[in-house]
Amino acid sequence: MSMKEIIFKRRKGLLFVMLAALVVFSAAKVQATTIYDDTAGYTSGIPYDGKLQTHVVGSTGSDLASEFGKYKTYFVSHNGTDVVRQMILKKGALHITMFGYNGATGAATLYSDAALTNQIGKVTLSGSSKVTASGSYQENVVIKISKSQTYYIAFSNSSGRNSLYQFTSQQYDGSNRVLTAAPTLSYIDVPNGATYYCVQTQKDGYITVAPKFISNGYKDVNGEINITLCDSKKKAITKTKTIGTYKDNFSKKMVYAVSEGTYWLKVTSKQQVLFTMGAKFTAVADSSGLKMDNARRIKSGKWYKGLSLWEDTTSAGDYYKFTLKKASIVTISLKGNCGSGKLIGTVFGDRVNGSYSGLSLKNIGGKSTWKVQTRASKKLPAGTYFIKIAKDTKKTNAAYQLKVTAK
Repeated sequence: MSMKEIIFKRRKGLLFVMLAALVVFSAAKVQATTIYDDTAGYTSGIPYDGKLQTHVVGSTGSDLASEFGKYKTYFVSHNGTDVVRQMILKKGALHITMFGYNGATGAATLYSDAALTNQIGKVTLSGSSKVTASGSYQENVVIKISKSQTYYIAFSNSSGRNSLYQFTSQQYDGSNRVLTAAPTLSYIDVPNGATYYCVQTQKDGYITVAPKFISNGYKDVNGEINITLCDSKKKAITKTKTIGTYKDNFSKKMVYAVSEGTYWLKVTSKQQVLFTMGAKFTAVADSSGLKMDNARRIKSGKWYKGLSLWEDTTSAGDYYKFTLKKASIVTISLKGNCGSGKLIGTVFGDRVNGSYSGLSLKNIGGKSTWKVQTRASKKLPAGTYFIKIAKDTKKTNAAYQLKVTAK
């Protein structure tokens, strides 16, 4: 089943209140077109005159699975006079289920302007609608919301008589927001454009994001998103990568090396997708030298952590040095997460004629091992050697670990 079919399909087993008291309602309650807040408001006969609300899935509590069963419901007792109410909606998608009791026909139309000239979406109850066991008409629609703002919903009655409607909705949030370690539910769609997630860091380190793609019943499905790391002004500072669960995706997760500051993750998709995602931050103490003169001295057999940040230039790099007291077989290992571009490792020193480049790191979870040799021997002569870890492009970004083993 495709993502489009999953998102548009109403979850099996969803229960709506269809009480007999609401099916057979008194004429006293339909003398004017009136909106009631949920079942309690209707049975008490107290009209609701405020803006219509909806339930934003994932906005309350951390149990996202149960969130899909939460909706906001209103009852519209309609005498034929159309009524319009405001709805403040987030960018994303609005899922509406509407019932026309006792075969009532009509519609709820969503507009982006108070003059009701720009229609965004509509749910229509007619003779071709699904008929429930109690004889009510039922329709389900998903309306794409491209901008967070105030919208206007108009209820119309085409039954030719006083009628009662149930209007139930929930929303999937696709708006820009601050991303924390706690997963948040997001909806991305092509017409809605990019969604930006703000991540703030207090130290140097790396950010890990691993989206989980789900259906509207909170079941795991395949999916993918395009993701780009941007600076505080939303300017791209890495190449865009596609991450997800498909074989041709760059990775299932993304890791970005960052310095202290504010960043935005730009997310787009070539199809509508529903997913959860949080941002885990890991601090890293990068003690590499910025020049050969202050290169970090490293010991054989120990891993050393480093960061290749967006501020770094391609001509600069991280410098390390090690000393061989005797001729040795030297193996240099590089591993880590390169979310954009590629890292290049080069060895040079006073006993090496020129330099050797035999290390490279790319992709998430990448590894590279290099046995450094001279033309004359598999062993390096005694002496002091330097390692430079550098970016291949300006937008290269990586969190890495380096190890030298000498035997």
